[in-house]
Amino acid sequence: MPLLSSRGVRLPLFTLSALVFVLLFWLLQPRSEPPAQPIPDWPALEQDLLQPLAAGTLDLAALRERAPGALWLQVRPDGPRLLHRAERGGAGLTWQVQAELAATSQALSTLRGELGLERGEQRLDSAQTRRFEALAVDSLWLQAEPAPSAAAWLASVGEPRLRLQMPPAQAWVYPPRGLTAHVQDERISLIHQVPAQAMRGGGR
Repeated sequence: MPLLSSRGVRLPLFTLSALVFVLLFWLLQPRSEPPAQPIPDWPALEQDLLQPLAAGTLDLAALRERAPGALWLQVRPDGPRLLHRAERGGAGLTWQVQAELAATSQALSTLRGELGLERGEQRLDSAQTRRFEALAVDSLWLQAEPAPSAAAWLASVGEPRLRLQMPPAQAWVYPPRGLTAHVQDERISLIHQVPAQAMRGGGR
């Protein structure tokens, strides 16, 4: 049998070493995370609540249709306010909704006198609530359980224009949309929507 040449022996060893090097290089590369999925029911929330409020067209009557709940008079040291509270189910999420109505000081003072409420909160009955159905919504807060991830929020809404430090949280602000998200521990802890014109400083 003819003897193998030294060149014939080195070639397979070199090829094997190269394959091992390529394999180790591939294994040591950082794995990219799969892209985050958007918040499942975000489009419906935007269409029903956030976009109408940003445009300044959401009133209590429309809000009650899209997020049925109860109207409350709340009396605080800085004055009374009218709050609509509701719970809205979604695709795997439950949203707590709270909206403040643009009620005049006179209307609030009159209602407070009728109820005899000095402090705290009182739920309004159906007849009392209907009196305020034409009032515009002044601001809206949303809180989801479980809280969506910050990555899911970015996939749904996009990058904020401003990131404000509010320890221990951070506020992501979208001035053209009148929208703010409060982020803590990589989760969206609270969402706040106002008419876009108000956030731009132009009044209502």
